[in-house]
Amino acid sequence: MTKAKEHVFDSGYIHHAVMGSAGLPMAASPLISEGDMHVDGCVLNTMPVDMAKQRYGGEVICVEIARDSTYPRDTEHSIFPSSWQILRRMLNPFKKNLNVPLLTEIMTKTIQMANFKKTKDMAELADVVIAPDISSVKPSDHPKVKEIAELGYKEAKIQIEKWLAKKKAEEKK
Repeated sequence: MTKAKEHVFDSGYIHHAVMGSAGLPMAASPLISEGDMHVDGCVLNTMPVDMAKQRYGGEVICVEIARDSTYPRDTEHSIFPSSWQILRRMLNPFKKNLNVPLLTEIMTKTIQMANFKKTKDMAELADVVIAPDISSVKPSDHPKVKEIAELGYKEAKIQIEKWLAKKKAEEKK
């Protein structure tokens, strides 16, 4: 973050790379290493296919879980309600709660929107793109991790079978 550019930890202590990748704005502290501040790569590049091809060559398989860049709106309000309005609604048993996103959801969506186009561009560079339909799952649905894994597994199986069939057909030519 200090230099506003991507950094790959390819030497040194592995725990520095892990700690840097765990640093998400508003969720976890960044890693300070050699005077520089590091956060997870998703802040600048959610799917670094370009870096993988440049550094390692060969074929790249990626997983794309980018969501639509739009954000659903509560049509009941023309402006976002204040914290006091939300609290009053929560405390009043006769009124329904407001359908407003949590701060963590807003931050997550902000990062996703910032990276949506770049993610699509990176997917174009990949040899195989595994993109499970996770539209039924919110980013904060941690209890659904098994369901998400199953969606990913099914989609991976389909895409890898297609890729292998394509490679086999190319070899016969």
